[in-house]
Amino acid sequence: MESMHEVLTLNFKSSTDDKKNAVTIHMKSGISHFGYVREISDASKIVKIRLVNPSGKSFQDAYLDISSIESILATSV
Repeated sequence: MESMHEVLTLNFKSSTDDKKNAVTIHMKSGISHFGYVREISDASKIVKIRLVNPSGKSFQDAYLDISSIESILATSV
């Protein structure tokens, strides 16, 4: 099974201008986030996610610790 880091890296690298790969990230704390992988760091194990609110009208960047992620659901949109 791939690590969270490998899944996020694959998702980020397979996004193009025409196809964006969205992710739903479920945190160990019980909180879920929906958005797009914007940047991933090998050294610090931090991922930058562009969060999208449910209406899809506003965005916010968040930096998440990969070790605090419970699961990831990746989707092409």
